[in-house]
Amino acid sequence: MQPGAPERLDLYFTTVMRVLHVEGSFEGFEKWFSSLCSSTVEWTGTGGQKYEYLELAQDGETGSVSDVLSRALAIRYWYDELPRKEKWVRVVNGEKGGLDSKPRPARVLVFHSADLIWLFPHLLIIRGSEEDANEALSRFEDRAQSRMGFERQTFNPYFLFWIWRKWSTNKNVDDTQADVEISKMLKVRKIRDAVALGLPSQTGETVSIDEMETRASLPLLQTLLSGRGFLELRATFEISTGDLLLARVASNGTVRIHVAESIRSSDSLARRFGLSLLFIDELVKAFHDWQKLPNDEREPTEEVYGEIKRTIEDRWAKYIKEDGDIRKALSKREDRRARTRRP
Repeated sequence: MQPGAPERLDLYFTTVMRVLHVEGSFEGFEKWFSSLCSSTVEWTGTGGQKYEYLELAQDGETGSVSDVLSRALAIRYWYDELPRKEKWVRVVNGEKGGLDSKPRPARVLVFHSADLIWLFPHLLIIRGSEEDANEALSRFEDRAQSRMGFERQTFNPYFLFWIWRKWSTNKNVDDTQADVEISKMLKVRKIRDAVALGLPSQTGETVSIDEMETRASLPLLQTLLSGRGFLELRATFEISTGDLLLARVASNGTVRIHVAESIRSSDSLARRFGLSLLFIDELVKAFHDWQKLPNDEREPTEEVYGEIKRTIEDRWAKYIKEDGDIRKALSKREDRRARTRRP
């Protein structure tokens, strides 16, 4: 983000990296971050690049939010580039002042930025567009060299399926929706919408489900019945502090935290970052706990698929001409499970 520009309120974390090894202490890396940010602008053939320290003062935060901020090192990497192609623009007239009345061809610097937040020692989280995040990560890895190693964090589509399954079947005594624990620290209050890989017979490549359909949508259930998992879930989560966050989690590892629930537009950047980092930290830990579960608890069982099939038959039978669609979905699931079943 260009200096002086307003902060984006939603926090869109394009990349989450697991730090595999670290050589050095928090204090040592804090000094290294400071040295990066104290350097002058490095000019290249097409523009310049620089690191700036990103202040995440705790602003009176306490407990887990204070703890996560105290072990976060944050910098903003920015660079600009001069594109090869010219654009027709109105430029400033040096003699008369103001803009020329007629546009002229010119090459205009394009500004890019990404925020790198190291939640020491295990997670490196990047906020920015995919292009800017990849550029920032590449430059940062060049700088870090042998100091640390990275691996991209993604979320198995069946992990998102598992969350949806726990939430959609968890009811209170009066049949109202109940919160569901996905770890000791993290709960799901409500799933707002979801995106899953669509069936070939459906229009488009994905199935998007809105808030009214997240529990029993026919396209969703048929997609799940075929053995596909979720690409994305947007849900209200309750983190260990009791705060509620509305977040979209994608299987490719991207996480978007919305300004809603416990995060307000008037909150400081430090508080928004603190709650968001705490959520991502707890989500990654929940994912690794899920990976340790036995296969019959981690991935959908025949019993689960049987329940989905019965739900389709009970709720949607009159909309299905014949259960050939269901049989085809079951056949596709078996083929896919046979190809991907682990030894």
